[in-house]
This record gives sequence, C-alpha cells and structure tokens, in this order.
Amino acid sequence: MGGMGRTGGMGRMGNRSSRLSRPSCPLILTIFVAGAGGLVRAQGLPQSNEHGYLAISGDYQASSSSVSGGLSFPRFVETESVTSTYTVASTPGFDVAGGIRIWRHVAVGANLTRFAKTSAADVSASIPHPFFFNKARQVNGEAGGVRHDEIALHVQAAWIVPFAERWRLTVFGGPSAFNVTQSLVSDINVNDTYPYDSATFASATLQKSTKTRIGGHAGADVAWMLSRHVGVGGTLRFSRARFTFGTDRGQTVTLNAGGPQAGAGIRFHF
Repeated sequence: MGGMGRTGGMGRMGNRSSRLSRPSCPLILTIFVAGAGGLVRAQGLPQSNEHGYLAISGDYQASSSSVSGGLSFPRFVETESVTSTYTVASTPGFDVAGGIRIWRHVAVGANLTRFAKTSAADVSASIPHPFFFNKARQVNGEAGGVRHDEIALHVQAAWIVPFAERWRLTVFGGPSAFNVTQSLVSDINVNDTYPYDSATFASATLQKSTKTRIGGHAGADVAWMLSRHVGVGGTLRFSRARFTFGTDRGQTVTLNAGGPQAGAGIRFHF
C-alpha cells in the first residue's frame, strides 16, 4: 500500500455468492422442442440420407450474476478488510458444432463454445490508521481489467430429423467440459499522506485463476436449407458448471459458468 509498510499474515477470508436463477430458459427450450417435434410428427419422419452436419454460429450468453469475495489481514495491530464484487455479465461469443450420423436419425458430435468479457470489480476496504486505534479509513474504487473467460467442449448425442422440404431439426444433449479463467482482487494500493487521516483508492492487484470442471448441456437447433447442403439456422442451448476460485491470500468466490445461450449462423448437412 502506498505510504504504508506491509505486515505478514492473513486473517480469515469471507465469501458470498449470488446464484442466477433463470427458470424461464428451460421452459422456453421445452416449448421450442415440443413445437418443432409436433411439426415433425405431423409431417412424418422421412429417412435421411445425410451423413452428418456442421454448424457455425455467433452466440449470445444471456446469464448475468454478481458474486462477492472478501479478504482480511493484520495491519498496524488491527485488521484490514477488502471486499470485492464481481459481475459475470451477458456476453456474445462463438459456437462451432459438428456430428456424424451413426444410425437412422441418431448422431454423435461435439460443440465448442467460447464467451469472454473484461469488466471492473467494485472494491471497498477498511484500512486501519497508522497512529490511532479505531480510526479506520474507508476506501472505495473500481478494479479494472477483471477477466472472465469461458471455453466449453460439449460432447453430445443428437437426434436429427428433416421435416417439410427444407427444414432440419436437431435435438442434442450430453456432458460438457468447461475451462474457465477468472481474475480476482488479491490486494489494493491506496494514496495517503501525513497525517494519514484519509486514503483514496489507487489500484488493485489482480490474480488470475484457471480451472476445469465437468457440467452438462441440452438444446435444439432448427435449420432452413437454402440448397441441398447449405442453410441457415438458430440454436437454443442451456449449459451449466459450478466453479470455486481462490487467491493466494485466501479470498474465494463461487460462480456458475454457462447458462442460457442463443445463436444463429450457417449450417451444412452432407
């Protein structure tokens, strides 16, 4: 900290998490699949002579949540505490999926998605006075450059059905492997001058942490074929995995990766 000496040791760290609940997304996905499935039943199930598919899309992940983490440590024979609030915001991304038909309308495949965003964390701290007891200075600020990066590989079984003349319905689901990088505040720097009765936020020290977890996903894609092999389509998908990140100084935060996702792009059936 600017103008202050550092003393070793760490206190107990607190954490608080806020979990986003979006019960409407699975409901919308169910209605989407049921409606398309009803159309398929009305049209019958023509035997497909296609061997596989490739889909390339721009996506939007519509989940947004805030989580907080705290750290504390000895300072001037008292305790300094720092609380940081992180927002995992809705963000655009990309999506590449492909699969091979193995029997009738059944295919196996994989889907790669990536969503990344850099934002700011709200920081508040209580910093003891170097000369007087019970005279803590309150400091507030924003820590910029906080990175949240999600890469997910979704392994899926898919049910592919051509219906009407140009339409293709694909319903899919399976396990997902998430690799997530999250920046956390591990310390802050302040500006203060004699007689040290006040302090202002100067900057924050960030620590990146990367973890991998297994979750799951389910979704549906509808494509309209412009020609025999090329078309355009849209996807609805819900995926989820839960992560706990920490810093060397003991701060921990728990957050969800994935969420409701919608995408649109080009489709190839061959």
